[in-house]
Amino acid sequence: MVDLMESDSTTTKYKFSPKFEASPSKKAKKKKSFEENPGENVSPPKKKKTLENVTPSKKNKTEKATPESGQKSSEKKKKHKAQEENKENQEKSAKKKVKINENVDVKEIPKEKKKKMKLDLKIKNKQKFTKAGNPISKKLKKKFDKDKASKKQALLLNKQETREKQKKVKEIRKKFKQEDVFDIGVKAKKVWEEVRRDDCPEGKKDRLINELHSLVQGNIKKIIYAHDTVRVVECLMALGSNEVRDKLFNEMKDDIVEMSKSKYAHFFVQKMLRYGSKEQKQTIVREMQGKMAKLMKNKTAGNVIEMIYNDVASGPQRNSMLQEFLDQQFLVFKDPEIRTVPEILEKYPDRAEDCKKELQKNVEVLIRKGCYNHSLVHTVIYNHLLVTDPKHRAETIEQLRGEI
Repeated sequence: MVDLMESDSTTTKYKFSPKFEASPSKKAKKKKSFEENPGENVSPPKKKKTLENVTPSKKNKTEKATPESGQKSSEKKKKHKAQEENKENQEKSAKKKVKINENVDVKEIPKEKKKKMKLDLKIKNKQKFTKAGNPISKKLKKKFDKDKASKKQALLLNKQETREKQKKVKEIRKKFKQEDVFDIGVKAKKVWEEVRRDDCPEGKKDRLINELHSLVQGNIKKIIYAHDTVRVVECLMALGSNEVRDKLFNEMKDDIVEMSKSKYAHFFVQKMLRYGSKEQKQTIVREMQGKMAKLMKNKTAGNVIEMIYNDVASGPQRNSMLQEFLDQQFLVFKDPEIRTVPEILEKYPDRAEDCKKELQKNVEVLIRKGCYNHSLVHTVIYNHLLVTDPKHRAETIEQLRGEI
C-alpha cells in the first residue's frame, strides 16, 4: 500500500495548455515518464513537423536533449548550406553573362565601306542565279570604282574648271540630241514676222513659208499648245499651199479632239475648218461624232462645235448633232431625217422617259456652265421646253433668268 501511495505521489499529471508551450527540459521529462510507465494517463509529447520555425537557441537545447535529432538537424543544415551556395553560384554566373565590358572600342564603318559590302552581297546573290563565266560581278565593281574616282576628281576641281567642264558637256549634248523646242520657236517666229507683212512679195513669201514648214515639221505637237507658236502654225494653214495644208492635217488629224479642248490649239482646228478641203472638214466632223454633247459643255471646244454646226454641217448632220443630247442609244444609232424631239418621241414611245431625263440633265449643265450663247444650245433648250412638264419648264426659265 505504501508503494502505491508513493507511486501516486511521485507521478504528476501534466495538463496541456494551447497558449503556452512547454520548455524543452519539461518535454524531455515528459518523454522519460511516458517511456517508464506508458499505462498511466500521461499525454505523450507532441512532435514538431519542421525545425525551420524554431530559433537557433531552442535548436541547440533540443540537440542537447536528443542525439538523434542533432544528427538530423546537422544533415538539414548541410543541405540548406549547399542550396544557398548553389543559388549564389547561379546568381554570379547570371551576372557574368549580363556584364558588358565598357572598355571595348567600337569601330564605326564608313559609308563607302558599307556601300561596297552591300554591293558584294548583291554580287554573291546574283552569282547564284547566273551562268558560269558571266562577268556581271566585274561590271558592277567597275561601275562602283568609276563612281568613286569621279567623286574624288570633282572635289579636286576649281570653280573655273567645273564651269569649263559644264560647257563642254552642253556642247556634246547639242550635237547628239535634237534642237530644243525653245530654239525652234525662236527661229520660227523670226521667219513668221517677215511672212505676215503685207509688203512682203509673193516670191519671197512662198520661199519663207517652205522654210518655216521645214523648221516646224515633226515638232508641231510640241509647239501647238503654246500661245505664241500656235500663231506660226495658223499662218502656215492660212497662207500655205495645198501641199503644206495636207501635210499639216495628216500630222495632226489624230489629235483633233484634244486640240479642240485646248485654250490655244483650238484656233488651229478652226483654221482647218475654214481653209481645209471638204474631205478634211468631213474627217473632223467624223472625229467629233458621239462626243458633241460632252464637248459642248467645254467652253473652248464649244466654239469648234458651233463652227461645225453653222458652217460645215449639212441638214441631216445637224439633226444627228441634236439627237446626241438625248438617250445614249442615239450616240451610235441616229435617225437624221427627224428634225425635232417631239417627232422622235412619237416614233420611239418606249424611250420617251429616258430621252426627257437625259435632255433635262444636259440643259441644266449647259446653263450652269454658261454655254448657252451658241445656236446649237438654243435649239436644244427650245426642244426641251416643248417636251417637258410645266414644272420643269418653269425651273429652266428661272435658271436662265438668273444666269442672264
